[in-house]
Amino acid sequence: SGPAKASRKPLFFFLAAAFGIPYLMSKMIRTLAASQEEEERRLQQQALEAQQPVDPSKLEFCRLMYDYLPQGNNTSMELEARKGDLVAVLTKHDPAGNPSEWWQCRSRDGRQGYLPSTYLEVLKRPGQEVKAIKAASSDSSRANSITTASESLQEGKKEYATADGMQRSHFYS
Repeated sequence: SGPAKASRKPLFFFLAAAFGIPYLMSKMIRTLAASQEEEERRLQQQALEAQQPVDPSKLEFCRLMYDYLPQGNNTSMELEARKGDLVAVLTKHDPAGNPSEWWQCRSRDGRQGYLPSTYLEVLKRPGQEVKAIKAASSDSSRANSITTASESLQEGKKEYATADGMQRSHFYS
């Protein structure tokens, strides 16, 4: 029996540690940096949207049906308001951009924050109801699909059978 053969396991572990760990670390750092840059871009976009002047004619206004007092540590994001206060709805989406039951509102004194939509009663503008009625009478309305009694009588009208009529009926079937 000859000399004992040296194991290659330590060599493989050394090579994996020497090359694999730095590769994995650089990949992790790149991923974290990319996600941080994306978050910064999103925050900058939100800041730009907040700085743009708001057109009051495009805003929806609501009246609070109940008092709302922020609870816990959410006082910085939520808006304190009393029953009967008027607020302008800035957005119906959460900070991540998803549709939400918490709407971002601005009070008359300029304070901004989120309010639960269940506490808000949407106010209608004077011309808004007329627009809704005009939109309801469009071509896709169910009212246009109703037929009159005279049309149904025309369909049920009996016709005398003729050779010409028989030939046409076979042609169209």
